[in-house]
Amino acid sequence: MELEVRSFPMEEKLKYQTRLQSYKAQVQTFQRDLKTARLGNSDEANRETLLSMSDDNYTTNDDQQALLQENTDRLDRTTYKMEQAYRAALETEQIGATVLSNLGSQKESLNKTRQRLTEMDEDLGRSSRLLSVMIHRVVQNRVMIVGLMAFLVLIIGICIYLTVHRK
Repeated sequence: MELEVRSFPMEEKLKYQTRLQSYKAQVQTFQRDLKTARLGNSDEANRETLLSMSDDNYTTNDDQQALLQENTDRLDRTTYKMEQAYRAALETEQIGATVLSNLGSQKESLNKTRQRLTEMDEDLGRSSRLLSVMIHRVVQNRVMIVGLMAFLVLIIGICIYLTVHRK
């Protein structure tokens, strides 16, 4: 039976090992009772019973203590691993919160930049229209100046012609 139990998976192995130890203890008790019944109530039987009980109890106690120590060690290892996993989860959560905060501030910064670009685009559109109007006025002013100069040259030419032909 012990060989069968050793081949079981770990979860079932512990359960069946405990049962097996219990069965062994029961068999030893039954053997002791059988021996006592065979020998009768003689002093030698009582002495044998007392001696065998103390040996069985020590063996059972040692096995139980070894099993208890093994389970305690396993529990300590599992607790340590759980604490490490919990710390890693907390650290991951803090990193996630920091990243989320950074992303929020970057989103806000990008939105402000987009708003400024939109305003700059509107300002550039107004500036472009203003420059177009100014260029149009400069062209108008030049045409007017050229026209006025032509008119003045014509008037001066007429004045000179009249002064020269009148005499």
